[in-house]
Amino acid sequence: MPTVAHGFFIQPGQESWTNVSDVLADLAGVEPEWRIGAALLLPRRKLAFWQNAVDEWSGATDFILADPESTRMDRAYSERGLGRADYRYLAESDPVANPERFVRNALQAQQHAGATTLVSPWLRHGVTQTEHELSATIAFATLAEAMAGDFDLLMGVEATEGVFGSDEARNAMVNELIEGPELPVYLRMHFSAPAGYGQYRQQKALEGLRDVVRALDANDRPVVMPQAGMLGLLMSGFGARSFGAGMAASLQRNTPPSGGGSGAPPLPWYFVPQLLGFVLAEELHDIADVEGFEVCDCPYCDGALPATGAAFDRMAAGKHFLWTCARLAAGLDEKDAFGSVKRLIDGAVDFADAVAEDGVPLDPRSAPAHLTVWQDVMSD
Repeated sequence: MPTVAHGFFIQPGQESWTNVSDVLADLAGVEPEWRIGAALLLPRRKLAFWQNAVDEWSGATDFILADPESTRMDRAYSERGLGRADYRYLAESDPVANPERFVRNALQAQQHAGATTLVSPWLRHGVTQTEHELSATIAFATLAEAMAGDFDLLMGVEATEGVFGSDEARNAMVNELIEGPELPVYLRMHFSAPAGYGQYRQQKALEGLRDVVRALDANDRPVVMPQAGMLGLLMSGFGARSFGAGMAASLQRNTPPSGGGSGAPPLPWYFVPQLLGFVLAEELHDIADVEGFEVCDCPYCDGALPATGAAFDRMAAGKHFLWTCARLAAGLDEKDAFGSVKRLIDGAVDFADAVAEDGVPLDPRSAPAHLTVWQDVMSD
């Protein structure tokens, strides 16, 4: 169960099976005490693919989720995922009109894929000016609770950035959720990701997300944050128990950022834990001279800075990011997660100041502009 202790789970997007298998095997072999899981983004692959993946990954994970990504129900059937023909719930024309069948099929799809923890399907709240989606989401969770049997169950919930940023809408959502099933919450905030690999820094929405996580935790609804990256780490200070990410970017959206676009090669982003964010690989060699920087000793860096230019290894950099997420989650104090996260952010702010004082030039997309906002979020 991803709420037993602080943990991290990998959510494979376009990464190859082999790359994810490598990271999971290395984590299990080198750091067996770290709490690690995997979340299968169900519609993106055929059922047989995920079943084979689970056979390989189950021995190296503490839990496996099969995320139904049920907000894809907003799309036409032909756009609901590469594996849509294998999953009957994705063929439902109106989930609200046929809730029992929809929920049953969504749970069965997860079970067939090999999930050890199930997630109730949901609709994205805040798309319309009504609470239609939220009411349906709660009804789906109520049905799922009766159907889950011996499986652990999470309540899938997703709302737009506007809901989290509005005091009235946010409080109404929290009240409805607390009146609903007493289940841990699998929580997404839907928004457009920032440019490049920058971290999210809309303060009003972040404060709202913080308040939701804190309120749910206070009412015995522990939170799991899929596709969250460092945002999930930030929210661990307020009650989030586990967070997920893939190799595509630090801040996963429902649709991961693409590569370079228009035929251009993707930029060489490398995650720097001292900044809790990404920089371009060529900038790292100047950053490495700043006091407080430590070269990563994960299996994919092995105590060396990444190569630049054509020699930059994107797959190794992605694995380094996943490893670092797992390390940061494992380093949280179970008795004082807030203090752990605050120290990380305060330390990152100090290091960013040192980078600036040393005159290290950074691409605007690399500049850690999120840190002071995150520090403010932690201060209240």
